[in-house]
Amino acid sequence: MWIMEMMAWKLGGRRTENVAKSAFSIFHSLFPISASRRVEPALLENTMSTVPEKRMVLLVTMGGPRSVGKVKTYLRRVFSDPYITGGGAVKRWFLRHIIPHMATGETQARYASIGGKSTALEDAQQLARQVTETFATRNVTVQCSVATRYDTPDIEGGLMMLAGSGNPPVTPVYLFPHETSTMTGSCADVLGQASARLGIAVASGVRHLGNTTSYARGWADAIKAAVREPRDTFVLLSCHSLPLAIVERGDPYVSEVERSIGLIKSRLEGLACGLAYQSRRGKKWLGPTAEAAAADAYEQGFRELIVVPLSFVSESTETLVDLDRELRDSALALGFRRMERLGTPDRLGFLCSMVVEGLCEEWGLEQQ
Repeated sequence: MWIMEMMAWKLGGRRTENVAKSAFSIFHSLFPISASRRVEPALLENTMSTVPEKRMVLLVTMGGPRSVGKVKTYLRRVFSDPYITGGGAVKRWFLRHIIPHMATGETQARYASIGGKSTALEDAQQLARQVTETFATRNVTVQCSVATRYDTPDIEGGLMMLAGSGNPPVTPVYLFPHETSTMTGSCADVLGQASARLGIAVASGVRHLGNTTSYARGWADAIKAAVREPRDTFVLLSCHSLPLAIVERGDPYVSEVERSIGLIKSRLEGLACGLAYQSRRGKKWLGPTAEAAAADAYEQGFRELIVVPLSFVSESTETLVDLDRELRDSALALGFRRMERLGTPDRLGFLCSMVVEGLCEEWGLEQQ
Protein backbone atom coordinates (compact mmCIF):
# COMPACT_ATOMS: atom_id res chain seq x y z
CA MET A 1 0.00 0.00 0.00
CA TRP A 2 2.79 2.43 0.80
CA ILE A 3 4.20 1.99 -2.76
CA MET A 4 0.96 3.23 -4.32
CA GLU A 5 0.62 6.11 -1.87
CA MET A 6 4.18 7.30 -2.46
CA MET A 7 3.91 7.12 -6.25
CA ALA A 8 0.58 8.95 -6.24
CA TRP A 9 2.06 11.65 -4.04
CA LYS A 10 5.27 12.02 -6.01
CA LEU A 11 3.88 12.09 -9.56
CA GLY A 12 0.23 13.14 -9.36
CA GLY A 13 -2.54 13.07 -12.01
CA ARG A 14 -4.47 10.33 -13.88
CA ARG A 15 -1.28 8.97 -15.43
CA THR A 16 0.13 8.59 -11.94
CA GLU A 17 -3.01 6.77 -10.82
CA ASN A 18 -2.65 4.17 -13.63
CA VAL A 19 1.05 3.68 -12.89
CA ALA A 20 0.33 3.32 -9.21
CA LYS A 21 -2.40 0.75 -9.83
CA SER A 22 -0.04 -1.25 -12.05
CA ALA A 23 2.59 -1.13 -9.30
CA PHE A 24 0.02 -2.40 -6.85
CA SER A 25 -0.86 -5.32 -9.15
CA ILE A 26 2.82 -6.31 -9.50
CA PHE A 27 3.32 -6.01 -5.73
CA HIS A 28 0.23 -8.18 -5.10
CA SER A 29 1.40 -10.89 -7.54
CA LEU A 30 4.74 -11.10 -5.71
CA PHE A 31 3.31 -10.88 -2.21
CA PRO A 32 -0.30 -12.20 -2.22
CA ILE A 33 -2.72 -10.78 0.32
CA SER A 34 -5.33 -13.03 1.86
CA ALA A 35 -8.95 -12.36 0.90
CA SER A 36 -9.77 -11.18 4.39
CA ARG A 37 -7.02 -8.52 4.26
CA ARG A 38 -7.07 -7.52 0.60
CA VAL A 39 -7.62 -3.82 -0.01
CA GLU A 40 -8.87 -2.71 -3.40
CA PRO A 41 -6.81 -0.08 -5.27
CA ALA A 42 -9.86 2.21 -5.47
CA LEU A 43 -9.92 2.41 -1.68
CA LEU A 44 -6.24 3.17 -1.50
CA GLU A 45 -6.72 6.35 -3.54
CA ASN A 46 -8.33 8.02 -0.49
CA THR A 47 -5.87 6.81 2.11
CA MET A 48 -3.85 10.03 2.23
CA SER A 49 -6.94 12.17 2.87
CA THR A 50 -7.84 10.14 5.98
CA VAL A 51 -4.49 10.63 7.70
CA PRO A 52 -4.94 13.38 10.34
CA GLU A 53 -2.80 16.48 9.96
CA LYS A 54 -0.64 17.30 12.96
CA ARG A 55 -0.41 20.84 14.31
CA MET A 56 1.35 22.35 17.32
CA VAL A 57 -0.34 25.17 19.23
CA LEU A 58 0.86 27.27 22.17
CA LEU A 59 -1.81 29.25 24.02
CA VAL A 60 -0.12 32.27 25.60
CA THR A 61 -1.64 34.19 28.50
CA MET A 62 -0.35 36.65 31.08
CA GLY A 63 -1.12 34.29 33.93
CA GLY A 64 -1.75 35.48 37.47
CA PRO A 65 -0.93 34.70 41.11
CA ARG A 66 -2.28 31.29 42.02
CA SER A 67 -2.47 32.14 45.70
CA VAL A 68 -2.54 35.28 47.80
CA GLY A 69 0.96 34.45 49.00
CA LYS A 70 2.32 34.61 45.43
CA VAL A 71 1.05 38.11 44.68
CA LYS A 72 4.31 39.90 45.50
CA THR A 73 6.38 37.56 43.32
CA TYR A 74 3.90 38.03 40.49
CA LEU A 75 4.06 41.81 40.76
CA ARG A 76 7.86 41.73 40.69
CA ARG A 77 7.78 39.76 37.46
CA VAL A 78 5.30 42.19 35.91
CA PHE A 79 7.34 45.25 36.84
CA SER A 80 10.56 43.67 35.62
CA ASP A 81 9.16 43.62 32.09
CA PRO A 82 10.56 46.48 29.98
CA TYR A 83 7.41 46.37 27.82
CA ILE A 84 5.43 47.33 30.93
CA THR A 85 7.80 49.77 32.60
CA GLY A 86 9.74 51.26 29.70
CA GLY A 87 13.01 53.00 30.50
CA GLY A 88 16.34 51.48 31.40
CA ALA A 89 17.62 48.98 33.94
CA VAL A 90 17.72 51.50 36.79
CA LYS A 91 14.06 52.43 36.33
CA ARG A 92 13.04 48.76 36.12
CA TRP A 93 14.99 47.95 39.26
CA PHE A 94 13.23 50.77 41.10
CA LEU A 95 9.77 49.75 39.90
CA ARG A 96 10.41 46.04 40.49
CA HIS A 97 11.14 46.73 44.16
CA ILE A 98 9.03 49.76 45.04
CA ILE A 99 5.69 48.99 43.37
CA PRO A 100 5.34 45.43 44.69
CA HIS A 101 6.18 46.74 48.18
CA MET A 102 3.48 49.42 47.90
CA ALA A 103 0.82 47.44 46.03
CA THR A 104 1.03 43.93 47.48
CA GLY A 105 -1.43 44.49 50.33
CA GLU A 106 -4.17 45.98 48.16
CA THR A 107 -3.66 43.41 45.42
CA GLN A 108 -3.76 40.55 47.92
CA ALA A 109 -7.06 41.87 49.25
CA ARG A 110 -8.50 42.00 45.73
CA TYR A 111 -7.53 38.40 45.04
CA ALA A 112 -8.73 37.26 48.45
CA SER A 113 -12.14 38.71 47.63
CA ILE A 114 -12.49 36.58 44.47
CA GLY A 115 -11.38 33.26 45.91
CA GLY A 116 -7.70 33.86 46.62
CA LYS A 117 -6.18 33.24 43.21
CA SER A 118 -6.18 33.89 39.48
CA THR A 119 -7.83 31.24 37.32
CA ALA A 120 -6.00 32.31 34.14
CA LEU A 121 -3.94 29.10 33.93
CA GLU A 122 -6.84 26.75 34.57
CA ASP A 123 -9.00 28.62 32.07
CA ALA A 124 -6.30 28.35 29.40
CA GLN A 125 -5.82 24.64 30.09
CA GLN A 126 -9.54 24.05 29.69
CA LEU A 127 -9.44 26.02 26.44
CA ALA A 128 -6.54 23.87 25.20
CA ARG A 129 -8.64 20.76 25.67
CA GLN A 130 -11.59 22.31 23.84
CA VAL A 131 -9.42 23.39 20.90
CA THR A 132 -7.86 19.92 20.64
CA GLU A 133 -11.26 18.23 20.71
CA THR A 134 -12.74 20.63 18.14
CA PHE A 135 -9.98 20.02 15.61
CA ALA A 136 -10.15 16.26 16.20
CA THR A 137 -13.68 16.33 14.79
CA ARG A 138 -12.17 17.88 11.63
CA ASN A 139 -9.52 15.16 11.32
CA VAL A 140 -6.74 17.55 12.39
CA THR A 141 -4.51 16.39 15.24
CA VAL A 142 -3.57 19.31 17.47
CA GLN A 143 -1.10 19.14 20.33
CA CYS A 144 -1.92 22.17 22.46
CA SER A 145 0.23 23.54 25.27
CA VAL A 146 -0.23 26.52 27.60
CA ALA A 147 2.31 29.14 28.65
CA THR A 148 2.11 32.20 30.90
CA ARG A 149 4.18 35.36 30.74
CA TYR A 150 4.52 35.96 34.48
CA ASP A 151 3.71 32.59 36.04
CA THR A 152 4.49 28.92 35.49
CA PRO A 153 4.67 27.22 33.12
CA ASP A 154 6.53 30.14 31.59
CA ILE A 155 6.81 30.64 27.84
CA GLU A 156 9.97 28.58 27.47
CA GLY A 157 8.47 25.78 29.53
CA GLY A 158 5.30 25.77 27.47
CA LEU A 159 7.32 25.69 24.26
CA MET A 160 9.42 22.76 25.50
CA MET A 161 6.24 20.71 25.91
CA LEU A 162 5.84 20.87 22.12
CA ALA A 163 9.42 19.89 21.28
CA GLY A 164 9.92 16.80 19.16
CA SER A 165 11.75 15.56 16.09
CA GLY A 166 9.75 16.14 12.94
CA ASN A 167 7.14 18.35 14.59
CA PRO A 168 5.79 21.24 12.48
CA PRO A 169 6.37 24.85 13.57
CA VAL A 170 4.54 25.91 16.71
CA THR A 171 1.65 28.33 16.17
CA PRO A 172 1.21 30.67 19.15
CA VAL A 173 -2.22 32.05 20.02
CA TYR A 174 -2.01 35.21 22.10
CA LEU A 175 -5.08 35.22 24.33
CA PHE A 176 -5.60 38.96 24.21
CA PRO A 177 -8.44 40.30 22.04
CA HIS A 178 -6.49 43.42 21.05
CA GLU A 179 -2.83 43.51 20.15
CA THR A 180 -0.64 45.73 22.32
CA SER A 181 3.08 45.89 22.99
CA THR A 182 2.50 45.49 26.73
CA MET A 183 0.98 42.04 26.28
CA THR A 184 1.23 40.63 22.76
CA GLY A 185 4.56 42.31 22.07
CA SER A 186 6.10 41.26 25.37
CA CYS A 187 5.00 37.64 24.99
CA ALA A 188 6.11 37.45 21.35
CA ASP A 189 9.56 38.81 22.23
CA VAL A 190 10.08 36.25 25.00
CA LEU A 191 8.75 33.49 22.74
CA GLY A 192 11.19 34.49 19.99
CA GLN A 193 14.11 34.29 22.41
CA ALA A 194 12.97 30.90 23.73
CA SER A 195 12.53 29.61 20.17
CA ALA A 196 16.12 30.55 19.32
CA ARG A 197 17.52 28.93 22.46
CA LEU A 198 15.58 25.68 22.03
CA GLY A 199 15.82 25.46 18.23
CA ILE A 200 12.03 25.13 17.89
CA ALA A 201 10.46 26.84 14.88
CA VAL A 202 7.62 29.22 15.73
CA ALA A 203 5.09 30.71 13.28
CA SER A 204 3.83 34.29 13.48
CA GLY A 205 0.68 33.08 15.18
CA VAL A 206 -2.77 34.42 15.99
CA ARG A 207 -2.54 37.97 17.33
CA HIS A 208 -5.94 39.54 16.55
CA LEU A 209 -8.71 37.54 18.25
CA GLY A 210 -10.79 40.70 18.50
CA ASN A 211 -11.01 40.86 14.70
CA THR A 212 -12.56 37.42 14.29
CA THR A 213 -16.16 36.97 13.22
CA SER A 214 -16.68 34.72 16.25
CA TYR A 215 -15.70 37.58 18.57
CA ALA A 216 -18.04 40.11 16.98
CA ARG A 217 -20.93 37.68 16.62
CA GLY A 218 -20.48 36.24 20.12
CA TRP A 219 -20.55 39.64 21.81
CA ALA A 220 -23.38 40.99 19.63
CA ASP A 221 -25.56 37.96 20.36
CA ALA A 222 -24.88 38.23 24.10
CA ILE A 223 -25.66 41.95 24.13
CA LYS A 224 -28.94 41.56 22.26
CA ALA A 225 -29.99 38.73 24.58
CA ALA A 226 -29.36 40.94 27.64
CA VAL A 227 -31.35 43.96 26.44
CA ARG A 228 -34.86 44.31 27.88
CA GLU A 229 -35.80 47.90 27.07
CA PRO A 230 -33.85 49.04 23.99
CA ARG A 231 -34.76 52.72 24.30
CA ASP A 232 -33.66 52.87 27.93
CA THR A 233 -30.49 50.80 27.49
CA PHE A 234 -26.93 51.98 27.08
CA VAL A 235 -24.26 49.42 26.12
CA LEU A 236 -20.92 50.25 27.73
CA LEU A 237 -18.07 48.60 25.82
CA SER A 238 -15.28 48.40 28.37
CA CYS A 239 -11.61 47.89 27.53
CA HIS A 240 -8.57 47.92 29.77
CA SER A 241 -6.82 51.28 29.87
CA LEU A 242 -3.19 51.89 28.95
CA PRO A 243 -0.77 54.69 29.83
CA LEU A 244 -0.87 57.44 27.22
CA ALA A 245 2.92 57.28 26.95
CA ILE A 246 2.63 53.75 25.53
CA VAL A 247 -0.10 54.75 23.08
CA GLU A 248 1.93 57.74 21.92
CA ARG A 249 4.85 55.45 21.04
CA GLY A 250 2.70 53.98 18.28
CA ASP A 251 1.11 51.06 20.12
CA PRO A 252 -1.64 49.46 17.96
CA TYR A 253 -4.03 48.96 20.89
CA VAL A 254 -6.46 51.84 20.27
CA SER A 255 -6.88 51.08 16.57
CA GLU A 256 -7.40 47.39 17.40
CA VAL A 257 -10.10 48.32 19.92
CA GLU A 258 -11.85 50.66 17.51
CA ARG A 259 -11.87 48.07 14.75
CA SER A 260 -13.41 45.33 16.91
CA ILE A 261 -16.00 47.75 18.29
CA GLY A 262 -16.98 48.65 14.74
CA LEU A 263 -17.52 44.98 13.95
CA ILE A 264 -19.72 44.54 17.03
CA LYS A 265 -21.76 47.72 16.56
CA SER A 266 -22.57 46.76 12.97
CA ARG A 267 -24.55 43.84 14.42
CA LEU A 268 -26.43 45.76 17.14
CA GLU A 269 -29.22 47.30 15.08
CA GLY A 270 -29.05 50.84 16.44
CA LEU A 271 -28.53 50.20 20.16
CA ALA A 272 -26.83 53.10 21.94
CA CYS A 273 -23.19 52.22 22.66
CA GLY A 274 -20.12 53.90 24.08
CA LEU A 275 -16.48 53.05 24.78
CA ALA A 276 -14.78 53.29 28.16
CA TYR A 277 -11.30 52.40 29.39
CA GLN A 278 -11.45 50.74 32.78
CA SER A 279 -8.96 49.88 35.52
CA ARG A 280 -6.86 53.01 35.13
CA ARG A 281 -3.87 53.24 37.45
CA GLY A 282 -2.96 56.88 36.86
CA LYS A 283 -4.15 60.18 35.45
CA LYS A 284 -2.26 59.99 32.17
CA TRP A 285 -4.07 56.90 30.94
CA LEU A 286 -6.62 56.27 28.19
CA GLY A 287 -10.12 57.46 29.01
CA PRO A 288 -12.93 58.03 29.64
CA THR A 289 -13.20 55.83 32.69
CA ALA A 290 -16.07 53.38 32.98
CA GLU A 291 -17.56 55.46 35.80
CA ALA A 292 -17.41 58.67 33.72
CA ALA A 293 -18.97 56.97 30.70
CA ALA A 294 -21.78 55.56 32.86
CA ALA A 295 -22.46 59.00 34.34
CA ASP A 296 -22.63 60.51 30.86
CA ALA A 297 -25.09 57.82 29.74
CA TYR A 298 -27.28 58.52 32.74
CA GLU A 299 -27.27 62.23 31.95
CA GLN A 300 -28.50 61.36 28.45
CA GLY A 301 -31.53 59.65 29.96
CA PHE A 302 -30.56 55.96 29.87
CA ARG A 303 -31.64 53.93 32.89
CA GLU A 304 -30.37 50.43 32.08
CA LEU A 305 -26.67 49.69 31.65
CA ILE A 306 -25.19 46.66 29.89
CA VAL A 307 -21.44 46.39 30.50
CA VAL A 308 -19.33 44.38 28.05
CA PRO A 309 -15.77 43.41 29.14
CA LEU A 310 -14.22 43.47 25.67
CA SER A 311 -10.57 43.19 26.74
CA PHE A 312 -10.90 39.99 28.71
CA VAL A 313 -11.24 36.36 27.66
CA SER A 314 -11.73 35.02 31.20
CA GLU A 315 -12.72 36.39 34.59
CA SER A 316 -10.20 38.39 36.63
CA THR A 317 -10.02 41.06 39.30
CA GLU A 318 -10.68 43.60 36.54
CA THR A 319 -14.09 42.05 35.84
CA LEU A 320 -15.04 40.66 39.25
CA VAL A 321 -13.89 43.69 41.28
CA ASP A 322 -13.54 46.73 39.00
CA LEU A 323 -16.80 46.09 37.14
CA ASP A 324 -18.99 43.87 39.31
CA ARG A 325 -18.40 45.86 42.48
CA GLU A 326 -16.92 49.29 41.89
CA LEU A 327 -18.71 50.17 38.66
CA ARG A 328 -21.95 48.58 39.85
CA ASP A 329 -21.92 50.64 43.05
CA SER A 330 -21.27 53.78 41.01
CA ALA A 331 -24.03 53.01 38.48
CA LEU A 332 -26.67 52.28 41.12
CA ALA A 333 -25.69 55.39 43.04
CA LEU A 334 -26.25 57.42 39.87
CA GLY A 335 -29.80 56.07 39.63
CA PHE A 336 -29.61 53.27 37.05
CA ARG A 337 -32.40 50.82 37.82
CA ARG A 338 -30.43 47.96 36.34
CA MET A 339 -26.83 47.14 35.51
CA GLU A 340 -25.83 43.83 33.94
CA ARG A 341 -22.23 42.91 33.30
CA LEU A 342 -21.90 40.23 30.64
CA GLY A 343 -19.68 37.23 31.22
CA THR A 344 -16.33 36.78 29.50
CA PRO A 345 -16.04 34.78 26.23
CA ASP A 346 -15.01 31.58 28.02
CA ARG A 347 -18.11 31.77 30.22
CA LEU A 348 -20.37 32.69 27.31
CA GLY A 349 -18.98 29.81 25.24
CA PHE A 350 -17.44 31.50 22.23
CA LEU A 351 -13.76 31.74 23.20
CA CYS A 352 -12.94 28.37 21.62
CA SER A 353 -14.66 29.47 18.40
CA MET A 354 -12.50 32.61 18.32
CA VAL A 355 -9.31 30.59 18.68
CA VAL A 356 -10.34 27.92 16.17
CA GLU A 357 -11.30 30.60 13.64
CA GLY A 358 -7.96 32.35 14.11
CA LEU A 359 -6.03 29.10 13.70
CA CYS A 360 -7.96 28.07 10.58
CA GLU A 361 -7.12 31.43 9.01
CA GLU A 362 -3.47 31.09 10.02
CA TRP A 363 -3.23 27.56 8.60
CA GLY A 364 -5.34 28.15 5.49
CA LEU A 365 -8.01 25.67 6.57
CA GLU A 366 -11.66 25.98 5.63
CA GLN A 367 -13.87 27.62 8.27
CA GLN A 368 -16.80 25.56 9.48
